[in-house]
Amino acid sequence: MNILNLLTLKSLKLNKKRTLVTIIGITLSVALICAITTFISSFQNSLIERTKITDGNFHIKIENLNNEESKYILKNVKFSSKYIYQNIGYSKLENYNNEYKPYIFLIAFDKNAMNNMGIKLIDGRIPENSNEVLIPDHILKNAGMKYKIGDTINLNIGERKDLKGNKLNQNNPYILNEKNKQEISENITNTQIKKVNIVGIIERPNVENFSSPGYTVITYLDNKIADKNINVAAIIKNPKETYKLGKILENDYQIKYNENKSEMPVVSYNDELLRFSAITNSDNATNVLITMASIVILIIVFTSVFVIKNSFSISISERLKQYGMLSSIGATSKQIKKNIMFEGLILGVISIPLGVILGIFSIWIVLIIVSGLLINTNIIPDLILSLHISIPAILVAVIISIITIYISTIIPARKASKISAIDAIRETKDIKITSKSLKTSKLFYKIFGIEGVIASKNLKRSRSKYKTTIFSICISIVLFISISSIIDYGFKVNNLYYKKRDSNIIVYNNEAVYNKVPEYFTNISKLSNIDGYTIKKSVHFGVDKEKYGTDDIKKTENNEYINVELISLGDLEYRRYIKKLGLKYEDTHDKGILIDNYISIENGKRKEANYLNVKEGQQIEGYDSIKDDEKIHKKINILFKTDIKPLGLEDSSDRVYVIVSDENMNNFEYICHNMYIKSSDPYKLEEDIIKLDISKKNAVTNMDKVIKEENSMVLIISIFLYGFIAVISVIGITNIFNTITTNMSLRNREFAILKSIGMTNKEFNKMINFESILYGLKALIFGIPIGIGISYLIYAIMKGAYETTFMFPINAIIISIIFVFIIIFSTMRYSINKTKKQNIIEVIRNENI
Repeated sequence: MNILNLLTLKSLKLNKKRTLVTIIGITLSVALICAITTFISSFQNSLIERTKITDGNFHIKIENLNNEESKYILKNVKFSSKYIYQNIGYSKLENYNNEYKPYIFLIAFDKNAMNNMGIKLIDGRIPENSNEVLIPDHILKNAGMKYKIGDTINLNIGERKDLKGNKLNQNNPYILNEKNKQEISENITNTQIKKVNIVGIIERPNVENFSSPGYTVITYLDNKIADKNINVAAIIKNPKETYKLGKILENDYQIKYNENKSEMPVVSYNDELLRFSAITNSDNATNVLITMASIVILIIVFTSVFVIKNSFSISISERLKQYGMLSSIGATSKQIKKNIMFEGLILGVISIPLGVILGIFSIWIVLIIVSGLLINTNIIPDLILSLHISIPAILVAVIISIITIYISTIIPARKASKISAIDAIRETKDIKITSKSLKTSKLFYKIFGIEGVIASKNLKRSRSKYKTTIFSICISIVLFISISSIIDYGFKVNNLYYKKRDSNIIVYNNEAVYNKVPEYFTNISKLSNIDGYTIKKSVHFGVDKEKYGTDDIKKTENNEYINVELISLGDLEYRRYIKKLGLKYEDTHDKGILIDNYISIENGKRKEANYLNVKEGQQIEGYDSIKDDEKIHKKINILFKTDIKPLGLEDSSDRVYVIVSDENMNNFEYICHNMYIKSSDPYKLEEDIIKLDISKKNAVTNMDKVIKEENSMVLIISIFLYGFIAVISVIGITNIFNTITTNMSLRNREFAILKSIGMTNKEFNKMINFESILYGLKALIFGIPIGIGISYLIYAIMKGAYETTFMFPINAIIISIIFVFIIIFSTMRYSINKTKKQNIIEVIRNENI
């Protein structure tokens, strides 16, 4: 090792503070990229693994395949794994509670399907032959059957057909004649008796919809089962081809079965798994995801580059005097360049591994804490947050850091090699003092005093150093505002797919009459374990499309009227709802609250839209009954418009609601069919409600599992988005702290000289406060407009897949303004407190820091 490199190592050791802050700067930039990429990949991997448990580990399903078609699918080289299952048939239940679910639907899974189709075993074991079955838990609660593990049941299995002989399946709800419930609308034909043993109980399988007429009972698929059409679920080797491949299959089946659609195979997708794998059914959405991800990466990389550059710029500017001395004793420009590059190499070798370790370690700690909270509270079942390291992302972070360190050293190296020895020793290049550049007005002096004048001159006399500090703060502001905008739009898109719901029990009254609340609902409301309920009274209110419809609706809707549903909620829920909206009963009891928002899809682009062009305070006219021979004219005054939906209607969409009081609803001819309940123990409440139903003519649906899953997805994504902004905020704060403390440490001699010529602590503190204000104001003046510009760019990109209004980042701007000054003042104060403990003479004499 040559003498200059040894000198560099000695200088790094002597100037421990300067070396340390430079290492911290590089380490933070590397940690930023590694933390963000690890955070994203860990959450994505955790969501994918959870979805495999809840929804199944497959990309595509093709149902109702005959022998020829199944051979083609099973031999298709694009599929890496295939799971086979077969619909066996329906068996009529006896003494069941739910009139809309009168059947057992027997389905057979092969071994792979048992393990990969989202079956969640509650008790017992998996079937090992076709004489053993799994029963769903809701057949016990919803249907009231008394089955248990070890029981043998006789099934009379056959085909379900309507009166015209058409085959029916689980996608065809059971149609009950409301006027004559004894009238038969379908039959089970070609029946065969099958005796099976119950070996396990499972949660409702995801292959069964809530409207399906049969409780899904699962058996083992073996060669003894009769030759029937089969269903295949598969994993595709290249998941990005899933929707394209599915569309090809659908087109082929359309051509082949153009006359008999009922026999045509049905293609469906595991949309949840594909979505978390960043695969969508829209080119627009895919392009937006890629572009948004690229913007996030560019912002992070840009920030990281300047964190490293700032650390080197401040450090090397302080060493120009040393390079001048080396030059004066014979060191060539080439040697000085190599010397600076060697310093960058040493700092990079130390900092880059530390940054990778710090980034991964910090996210690992975050995941442990969040995962522990989720497990202890059991908020999100089946979710295990585990660390998932993205090797390509880490390699990118390392390569970017190496390139940045090289650029950050080569620029000052060239500068140092060109400066003359005398100028470097005298330090006349960094500090240029002219009367014009340092001039301040008399008014400025009168307002801010000598301390303000000195603070202003401090910023002017060494512009490069202070520009670096201000630019570092500015970058943190831009980073926070732009990432906040991405988070805001992320929440908006999340609401398209997942809506938080509170009601978890739905009761359907099959014998509803006009203008009367069923006694059954009144009795239910008196039960314990009810946290809130909506007794839904409703009437369809037709309004003139041409008079009240929006321009979009006028173009798309063919009907003369727009169907508006007037709803009352029951007095208790209505008063709670209007209180939530900040309204008073005396203002709303004779008026309506309009809920009118839906998502339209045009050319693959989602768009927020309205049916009605109605303003608050406007009266709308329509008909509460639309018949050929009678139109009853009614009016309703719209007091308030909102997107907030009451209990029970949270997941409703593509419909216009006007919420009214029970008092107002009495002016209309309403019907009362449904009751929505929020309960902390829905399973116990479900049992109590079923016991009340002596007639056995009502239906109770426990939505607790589905709602918990949907609500948990809202929570998961909220944790991810808030966690993302938290990491960005911490990095931004640390960046500002590191830059300012570095700058202040390098100014110790300057501060000591000011104190040595008589500046008091009060005057010194006042000067530092002025500097802090100037730092913050200059950074905000540049940072806020740039942040707003990037926010608008994000909005413009988002419009490619989701038509929405620009969300001005006012909250992020306010937070930035407040926290920038808090952080700057706190950091400056921290740095100054350290200087108070130092000896003035020793600081002035010391060349090293």
